[in-house]
Amino acid sequence: SRDDVFVFVPGTEVGCHMIRLPAQPSEQLRKSAAYALEDEIAVAVEEVHVAVGQPLEPEGARPAYVVDPSIMEAWIDRL
Repeated sequence: SRDDVFVFVPGTEVGCHMIRLPAQPSEQLRKSAAYALEDEIAVAVEEVHVAVGQPLEPEGARPAYVVDPSIMEAWIDRL
């Protein structure tokens, strides 16, 4: 059986940005979100982990969360 795991992480380690993207499959959504954030973050989009939330507005604005992959790996190692 599959169990859901919820992990709380320090908000100071995660950037949150609001983006607008058209509906698309989740794998493509992550890639599109990374490039939508390109001008918002100080590092190359290929160097960050991006997670995309559900739309919060009817027009499609949704949160996109950005974190350094090495920090994400450290959190996973602690589980």
